[in-house]
Amino acid sequence: MSVRWCRVCGRRFAGRKDAKYCGPACKQKAYRMRKSGNVTAVKVGSDRVLLRPKAQRWRGVASVDVTWGPGSGWSES
Repeated sequence: MSVRWCRVCGRRFAGRKDAKYCGPACKQKAYRMRKSGNVTAVKVGSDRVLLRPKAQRWRGVASVDVTWGPGSGWSES
């Protein structure tokens, strides 16, 4: 057994030479990330690769309602 780095959580673990994940939870999380297409591989160091979610663009609408009140000025409502 050799010491490896988990591609999802980044922890060290003892496992087979070809193991990529520290356990079933990280393996399942990596599968779900790959299935959604929302994952990128980031190389950390010479022997480490981590899977990270891609940055998402915010697609909401930003709005603020303001009102004018005599004597109080502008205020958000």
